[in-house]
Amino acid sequence: MSQKIQIEAKHRVEVGKGNTRKICHLEGLVPGVVYGLNKENSNIYLDAKTINLAMKTPEFHSHIIDLIIDGKSEQVVLKDSHIHPDKGYVRHVDFFRVKSDAIVKMPVPLAFLGESKAPGVKAGGIATHLFTSIEIKCLPSLLPENIEVDVSKVKLDGKVHLSELKLPKGVELATKISVDNDAAVFVIHSTRSSSSADDSADASE
Repeated sequence: MSQKIQIEAKHRVEVGKGNTRKICHLEGLVPGVVYGLNKENSNIYLDAKTINLAMKTPEFHSHIIDLIIDGKSEQVVLKDSHIHPDKGYVRHVDFFRVKSDAIVKMPVPLAFLGESKAPGVKAGGIATHLFTSIEIKCLPSLLPENIEVDVSKVKLDGKVHLSELKLPKGVELATKISVDNDAAVFVIHSTRSSSSADDSADASE
């Protein structure tokens, strides 16, 4: 279950991109907006160093955030962010308000377990993570840190599909899985050397 992360902000009353950019540059701030739950949007500023550091942690992207705006707390999740394409720093963030009794949809990272023990890897195959995260839906209090994927028994050219993931109680995939959209999240591909080893083994038999 995820834990709340706390971060402070202050209301932004300036209008116009020019004014906002000037203030952000002079005071080391990043602009943002808070919306949702049929409330008026709140324009905010966050400390640039704080938000840039927070954005580097996976938890900030999939946890409930206790956003303190001028001393008043709001429960939010990160919905979107604009990152400078060359320099990599945060230019803008969007937060979405959540309620403790309302279902939320969030991307959650996948944690692949037992990869080195997988028969396919031991046979020389190459393991590939086709997904690094999946979107789930649940109550905010049930948001998991990650979704564990046991790949310790995957053989050469074997796969693990979305339908095979074991989700915590109360947690569901945001998109219903069917035969047509049951994508693989993990696969072990054969290499030339591993294929040759299999061919040699078959020939000797």
